[in-house]
Parts: sequence; C-alpha cells; structure tokens
Amino acid sequence: MAKRCFWSMAEEASKRVEFIRKCTKDLPNVVVDSSMGLLADYAKKQNAIAIIKGLRAVSDFEDEFQQALINKKLNADTETLFMAANTEHMFLSSSMIKQVCLLGGDVSPFLPEEVSNEIIEKLTDVMKMAMSSSDTDITTIKED
Repeated sequence: MAKRCFWSMAEEASKRVEFIRKCTKDLPNVVVDSSMGLLADYAKKQNAIAIIKGLRAVSDFEDEFQQALINKKLNADTETLFMAANTEHMFLSSSMIKQVCLLGGDVSPFLPEEVSNEIIEKLTDVMKMAMSSSDTDITTIKED
C-alpha cells in the first residue's frame, strides 16, 4: 500500500511539473522542479533565500503559517512570504475543479489553456472508471 501510494504521489507530482512547464514555457526566468523531501531542505539545497506561498483564503493561512514556522526552524536562512491570490481565482481548488468536471460541468474557464484539454480528458477517464465500478461512489474520488 505504501509503495503504491508513494508511486501515485510521485506520478502526480511529475504530471503537475509537466503541466506547469507547459504553462510557463514562455517565461525564461522560471524553473519548474519538484521534490519529495522537506521544503526546507530543498530550499537550502537550491540556496533559496525565500519561499513564496500563495493563499486563497484566510483558512489557508493557518496551515501555511505553521509550515512556515517549521521551515524556519529547519532552515533559519530561508524566509517565507505569503501572497494573496487574485480575487478572480480565490475560490478555486483542485478538489472543486475535479468535482465539477466529474459531475459534467465545464471547467475549461478555470484551467490554463495549455493544459485544459489534457486535464479534462484525465478527469473524464477517472469518471468513466468510477462509473464502470458498481462499488465506487463518485463522491469518494479525491486526489488532493
């Protein structure tokens, strides 16, 4: 189970990196990378002086603030900065996108054009698999 869960996380991280690279390909000063370890260790390895975290809502702040405090203890040389999301995107979450898509809604306005079709196709495939299994309740499918 642990190996399967780890593989799933690694596979998901790899796909997210691919999507972000597609969306930022025209930004020469952006490097997209991922790490399965501690963010504080990764920041130290990269000689980063700051970690920038995006906040959608006040509810995000508590968890992100706790992580920032732990990261500071683990790597005193790196600061954490918080940026509020654009109000146009504050309500969005991957869980919400997945649920709307799985229930047949159009999520294309909420996704970057470069990856929209691929994400919708993947979610549609998940829905088809869920519908073909009589033991699966669609509300239990969550990949966040």
